[in-house]
Order: sequence, then structure tokens, then C-alpha cells
Amino acid sequence: MKNSTLLNSQEVCEYLKISKATLWRYVASGKIPQPKRLSRSILLWNKSALDEMLGLNESKGAENE
Repeated sequence: MKNSTLLNSQEVCEYLKISKATLWRYVASGKIPQPKRLSRSILLWNKSALDEMLGLNESKGAENE
């Protein structure tokens, strides 16, 4: 994946406007992909994979025109 952005759990919650509890419910139910574990305490999500799985597109500004 070219130019992929990685988000931690706090950033994912802010991006999707959800709580941490909802984030983990989404992960458990398969609504969003499992995070990649970089170390024991670091979990990251690929932003483009989140967008793709949730059906979000990159051109949010174009929808408002």
C-alpha cells in the first residue's frame, strides 16, 4: 500500500468519532480490521484499510459541493 497512514487507538477514535469501547466492539465484530501489533503495547491501524472497510472515501470535501 502506497503512502499508508498508521493510526493508534486514540487517533482512530478521533477519526471515526467513537469511544474506545466502541472501537473494540467494532474490532470484535469484524466491522473494522484487526490492528497490527508493533510491540507489546503498540497497536496501529492502517487508515486506508479502515476507510475501505467502512466504505469511506478520500474525497469527503467533494460531497459538500
